[in-house]
Amino acid sequence: MSTRLLEPVEVGAPPGRLSGWVIAPVRFNGFAGLPTTRNECVDSPTFSCFGHQWLVRIFPGGDRESPDGYVALYLYNRTAEAIDIQCKYIIKHPNG
Repeated sequence: MSTRLLEPVEVGAPPGRLSGWVIAPVRFNGFAGLPTTRNECVDSPTFSCFGHQWLVRIFPGGDRESPDGYVALYLYNRTAEAIDIQCKYIIKHPNG
């Protein structure tokens, strides 16, 4: 099974209320077609932010600890150096 992933298309927040944040949109297109087997994941491409390499890992059917019907989502620092961050996920319907 092959999964098509998009590269991140934007990094950086416009001036305003989120100016202290960096926004890195990661889109998993065709979510309904992603694997729903528990503990089976799909990774985003690696992207750079704050001098570190990151990826988002999604388990559409949940990870091994997820209750039925849950999705698991993780942000991984792929750089050896640790960093303390705050992160927020926003889930958006593709039509708006």
